[in-house]
Amino acid sequence: MVRIQVHAATEQELDAAKRMRTYLSYVCAWSTASGRVEDLIAAQRALGPFQRLQRKPLGDEGRALLLRGMLTVRALNVLPVAEHNELAFSANLWAPVQAYYAVHGYGLAILSLLNAPRLRRHRNFLSAISDQVFAGLIPTPLNIRCAGDPTRSGGRGLEFRGADLDAGTVVGFSNLANVHEGEELLVLGKSLETTRARQIDEKFKEMRGSRPGKGKKRRNLKRPEKERIIRRWPATTIADLMFRLRIRSNYEDPSMLLHGQGTPEQAAEYFQGIQDLVGKLSALFENIIERIIGEADLARVRAEVRF
Repeated sequence: MVRIQVHAATEQELDAAKRMRTYLSYVCAWSTASGRVEDLIAAQRALGPFQRLQRKPLGDEGRALLLRGMLTVRALNVLPVAEHNELAFSANLWAPVQAYYAVHGYGLAILSLLNAPRLRRHRNFLSAISDQVFAGLIPTPLNIRCAGDPTRSGGRGLEFRGADLDAGTVVGFSNLANVHEGEELLVLGKSLETTRARQIDEKFKEMRGSRPGKGKKRRNLKRPEKERIIRRWPATTIADLMFRLRIRSNYEDPSMLLHGQGTPEQAAEYFQGIQDLVGKLSALFENIIERIIGEADLARVRAEVRF
């Protein structure tokens, strides 16, 4: 499915191209495995938790959050990347940020309708949307969640929910492997496993103290303390992956996008994969909201979106 030709003239460009290949594989696998939006909507409407959603008015705060999500998706779709692939080189520095904040706006609107408290931190938002939205209101494969301990070798501590995935096979799958037909679910699992491992490692560093005082050593975490952190960590979802992509493009690794995108066609494939994923998630989120507030009220909010 994803076969990137590396045209790297320097070691820096070669390394960036390898990293870009990993994330392009992730995005394209999610896009391909999730199929048609019409089928996702039909599967969502058959879910028991979806059918049991109760009617409730949206409210001013929920309306503002929903509009933010809708406008962010609209902004992501205005660039004519399909007709002008070269636009993706610069657009990809911005697209992951837009993608995450679209999910963030829609997700907060849904959580407000589900009576969740106001969530000001991204970590709290990702935890709530994992438990309250992806766990029961989103159909497979977009509902796949990775739980458990990513620090144990061979995937022995990991569990995948929402798909029949063997943790050991996922852990052993290479990020740089060419993805063949039928292997997309493995890549989905890999994207969540590596995201979870990164999240847990960052939490460990935070607990140790990233900046110990002068003359002081960083605190070592004992195994029971690590296990307690892991047990409390919510299952990792595609929303966590999108947050990871946003952080990478914004802060941690813009060089991947500056030096590693390859050809205009490859850059456009990454952008369009993100576009496709956000389009499917926003359709599913709007379906949840319509179920709660009613078709007429949702139509009134949509009518306010002018861009």
